[in-house]
Amino acid sequence: DIGSFPVVIIQSGTKERTVSIHDVGSGIEYNQTLSFTLIDYDGQTMNLNSESVIKINPKSHGASMKGSDYAKLTKGVVTFKDFTFVSKPGQPNVQFELTSKAIDSNLISTVFGSSANGLNQFKCYIDASFRFCQPGEVQENNECSKCPAGTYSFEWNSTQ
Repeated sequence: DIGSFPVVIIQSGTKERTVSIHDVGSGIEYNQTLSFTLIDYDGQTMNLNSESVIKINPKSHGASMKGSDYAKLTKGVVTFKDFTFVSKPGQPNVQFELTSKAIDSNLISTVFGSSANGLNQFKCYIDASFRFCQPGEVQENNECSKCPAGTYSFEWNSTQ
């Protein structure tokens, strides 16, 4: 047997390294799950110990996350749920990068040499396009939230 090591994170069930999501409500809990797989150079799922994690890091200015921004791998797959993306409402193409300490860029460079020069090819991203706050929500500090009890905003992107 030949040992292997992880080189990339991809969206589970695909070979995609960029996941595009649309109509994201800033500050509103994201109600879908996102699953990712850690794979080796040959495209095989890496079944690492349960201490290995994948983390979502905001790359775009002003972007952040609330809730669980990391999850432990189970049989090479990680599922994110119960989290919230935050960025300026209406902002398109907000980027989040997925990382794992299990991916050793020094080892990748040593093994693949000059063919690993563009290590960006081994990175995985979420490109999120944020919707404006919709009627029934108000914008405060770049987040949309439900109107307080007894009030309702009929306007898109209302601040009051």
